[in-house]
Amino acid sequence: EIKCNKCSHIQPPRQNCEQCGLTFASYFCAKCKLYDSNVSKHAVFHCDKCGTCKVGSRETVYHCDICQCCIQMEFKSTHACTPAKFK
Repeated sequence: EIKCNKCSHIQPPRQNCEQCGLTFASYFCAKCKLYDSNVSKHAVFHCDKCGTCKVGSRETVYHCDICQCCIQMEFKSTHACTPAKFK
């Protein structure tokens, strides 16, 4: 749960207060329950395959299904896959 600092309303995690409408953060991920207000300094996105939020732009990475992680696009052609040991 999250408690609004403006009106003290307690609610399930979400980006805005159900009662007063206050925006808790400019980025909110319902899956990770992650709040981030520094998106002007860095982009954030959720990778469903990794199951986590990542710092960076979705357009600059790809998810390698063999390694089970996100890799920068600039390394896509030279990336040597290492099968993930942990699932």
